[in-house]
Amino acid sequence: MASPGDSIGIWTLDNLVKERGDFDFWAAHNGASGVPVELLLARETADPARVLRCIRAHAYIKDSNCDGFQRVAAYFAGDPFSYVALDARGSSSLQDVVSAGGPLDNAELMLLALNLGRAFEALNAKSEIALRSLKPSNVLMEEGGGVTVCDFTLAVMPGIRGMEAAIDGDGLVGTPNYMSPEQASGGIIGTASDMHALGLTLYFAATGKTPFADRGAAEILDAARSGTLPDPLALNRRLDSRLVRLMSALTAKDPERRYPSWRLFVADAEAVSLGGSPKFSPPSGTSATVPGPVAAPSAPSAAKAGYGDARDASAPSAATRAFHALLWLALAAWLAILANWRVGNPAGLPGFASLKSLDFAEELANAGLSSPESADGEIQDAGKSDEWDTPEDNARTQHPQEPPAQHPQAMPGTGASRHDARYVKEPQARDAVAPATQVQPMPPQSDETPLSAWGQQVEDSLRRGDFAGAAAIAESSRSAFGLQIASILRSIPPIDEAVAEEIARRSGQHVTLMFNGKARYVVPVSCSGTAFTVEYSGRNVTVDASRLANTEKARWLEYSTNDAQLMLAASLALAENDRVALARIARKSATLGRLFQK
Repeated sequence: MASPGDSIGIWTLDNLVKERGDFDFWAAHNGASGVPVELLLARETADPARVLRCIRAHAYIKDSNCDGFQRVAAYFAGDPFSYVALDARGSSSLQDVVSAGGPLDNAELMLLALNLGRAFEALNAKSEIALRSLKPSNVLMEEGGGVTVCDFTLAVMPGIRGMEAAIDGDGLVGTPNYMSPEQASGGIIGTASDMHALGLTLYFAATGKTPFADRGAAEILDAARSGTLPDPLALNRRLDSRLVRLMSALTAKDPERRYPSWRLFVADAEAVSLGGSPKFSPPSGTSATVPGPVAAPSAPSAAKAGYGDARDASAPSAATRAFHALLWLALAAWLAILANWRVGNPAGLPGFASLKSLDFAEELANAGLSSPESADGEIQDAGKSDEWDTPEDNARTQHPQEPPAQHPQAMPGTGASRHDARYVKEPQARDAVAPATQVQPMPPQSDETPLSAWGQQVEDSLRRGDFAGAAAIAESSRSAFGLQIASILRSIPPIDEAVAEEIARRSGQHVTLMFNGKARYVVPVSCSGTAFTVEYSGRNVTVDASRLANTEKARWLEYSTNDAQLMLAASLALAENDRVALARIARKSATLGRLFQK
């Protein structure tokens, strides 16, 4: 762990500013010249792929040498550390300026839009890059109307294979209030996602209102995908309608309806700044986040017509009408199935159980779970904030996707998880454990002897949840590797306790919890034994890990870097005969990989 006064290359650490994601943010200075810098130092437990991706993006920004972005002084990836050094920040952010002085005037807004557009046009001149983190707190306001965009830790290069998705490791990243629909949906993203974020940033600067700030975590993500913000003219009557047209084009839900290039956006922004009108007309399609353009800000009827509505006025084509008809038929069929579930499945549809309450808290109560309450019986509020622009707002959001394969070799300078030591305890099996397997004596084996002689017996015991029997089999191999496997098996924690701790380890982050077949966006709060508490819709709800489905338990255990927890996940995969999941687990651990890929 680095400390103030330590030297990282030519840089000397001064004080730790914040911890976020895979990096510690330090105030530092050049040891020779004394010039201050902002140093992003990769943690020992950082994911090597994410660190390399981050450094690659900073290298591209440094080579681009574009005005309007925080200057990258240096970067390094290797042993014993990986870091990025940037010029120290000195200006107030757009977030601070608007929060203190209210919305910008039309001239300031036009200059802000033009300067940000020119910066992104220059940055994307050679290769496409998406920052995934553009928002008011990351836009510094310089004297004379200049701007500086900072924080590139989430940037991806969509032109490089495997670096274009909104999913980062095990979940979504970014600030939900400023996410594009494709980012909030976990889809493929590009620089058009930054266009959407720019539109919402301009919306904040024009109205003083954080997009969708009056909603809960799950509602914000839903709104990012399909919601419409209040008409900005209703919040700021002095706002120029041409700026509304710019924002509306930037924030179209469909990326294909946004500006096809930054050059075209800059051309429209220049025209507006010179007193003209935007030329770009989006093709017909889905609505925008910001209501569509209005004829003139002084016409009340026009403003009212645009409020919360961005429907296309052109008549739909025959193909569009046919597509809509199919959607309505599908919706009607789905509603019929829901109605059938509600009344106990009288139609006898195979594989369906009666539908339970759609309210998560009520479902938990029906399942025998609890919601902590105050003395007067009211469910306690979890302290949900209306403003997400905090150092934690870029925290990972778990996504209901299977965990991706991890690199089996760590970057030099990375180490084991700090949670490894907590699982060195007396062996304990899961709730339902089969009797220990009778071990047959086996002849001595060297480490080079094929594992098939005893590895299959270990798998069979794991499939039954018999960890003690599996450990005895591994020990009977009389090999160093067998003793290593036995040591892991004897340190396995109770499965429900391990799951609860793995979920609670993401305290303060927005994650997805699968319960009763539905995905719930929750925030873990604490853990006690097998029970963990989460915030859901502003309330604290306690869930016992034993109530989760085995597939959900396996999903959380797969996130771990601890061999004992991964062995638990492997046992669940074997019980379900899920060889794909077993292969994923084998790739995360060299030790388990040798056992299961024998």
